[in-house]
Amino acid sequence: GGSFINYRISNSDHKRYGDLDPRFSIDDDNRTPELDEELRAYHQFLQDKSNAIEYDSRSGLPIGIGFPRSLRQTTREIRYAKGMQYRKNNNNNNDKGKQQMDDSTPNILEGTSTASAATYIRTIRPGLQNGKKGISTKRNKSPSPSPPTVDVTKFDCLELKDIFVTSTEKPSQDPFVVHDMDGVHVLAQAIEEAVQRADAAFIDASISYPPDDIIARFAWGLDCEWKPSRDKGRDNPVATLQLSTPTQAFLVDLQELCQPSIRIAQHEMTNIETLLSSELEKLFANEYIAIVGFGIGQDLSKMAMSFPHLPCFRLFESVIDVQMLARSVYSNYRKDYVNSLQKAVAITMNKRLDKTEQCSDWQQRPLSSAQIVYAVLDAVVSRHLLTIMLKKLADN
Repeated sequence: GGSFINYRISNSDHKRYGDLDPRFSIDDDNRTPELDEELRAYHQFLQDKSNAIEYDSRSGLPIGIGFPRSLRQTTREIRYAKGMQYRKNNNNNNDKGKQQMDDSTPNILEGTSTASAATYIRTIRPGLQNGKKGISTKRNKSPSPSPPTVDVTKFDCLELKDIFVTSTEKPSQDPFVVHDMDGVHVLAQAIEEAVQRADAAFIDASISYPPDDIIARFAWGLDCEWKPSRDKGRDNPVATLQLSTPTQAFLVDLQELCQPSIRIAQHEMTNIETLLSSELEKLFANEYIAIVGFGIGQDLSKMAMSFPHLPCFRLFESVIDVQMLARSVYSNYRKDYVNSLQKAVAITMNKRLDKTEQCSDWQQRPLSSAQIVYAVLDAVVSRHLLTIMLKKLADN
């Protein structure tokens, strides 16, 4: 309840205190000629192709140019410039004539701390069809009505066949576990086919913003699992990455495929890491394939921090958080009405998502069949919920 005091002027050492406080902006107190010069030097540095940019091992931000990383606006600008440079390089290598992205400032996924892992995320907002404005996530200030009671326990357990059986293609219900080089090649083939189909569909459509049904058709579901930590200050790395197409679920065993406990981004990758990162990069950096998950920001940041030496986890071009979408669909109720994936499944599908394996030991090998099915089901159902939510938005 006290007043806010600017201590930067009175501090004896004349340092720019408070730059990490969001109440401070770049103003007359902290925007000095030295800062402007550093900004100009930074942009000049990026434009000079002869420079080999090095990145800090912890933050992933450029180093060696004396750039003040503590400024909030400046940090955002670095991430944006880094992402734009990545997309520009990617587009230059693309011989299919894809259009360059516009220069508008990207939306950072709500609730995601991207600074710690230097992960660049560009979100797409479904609902922009025929020139209409997208669905607003702002809530009315009027009192929320009481939501209907949901008894999760009365529903039958959700199974993979409940989702894949609705596919128009021949479903492959058994999850495919990627734990060696052969498995990475199988995943690479699936990614290559998905990228080709998506690129062809979006380019043929010749539209500036795709309809929701096209977004949903080519989207991939994503989820991660890691061993829960019961020791204060200890954080276990991601053990498995789950991906889902319309007809196939993959469990990528990152614990088996990747080097553990790497702390620097410049660490040399193994052959299998190089192939895996290269293939996942094609998926995550494709602007036409949305990566869908429930509260997905935590998963993306966790992967980037667990494996800082894998470039594939540094850029996610198109991301949809189904939890945010659900809040728009059920905006008349309290914000916590759809506060978990299990509850979202119960509300929209009248099914129960079994969470028995959630706190199991994800570092043990081999994984049990129950663990594998549980893990991939979260990714599969997240993708399925996207279609359901988009239909509800259209009906509303």
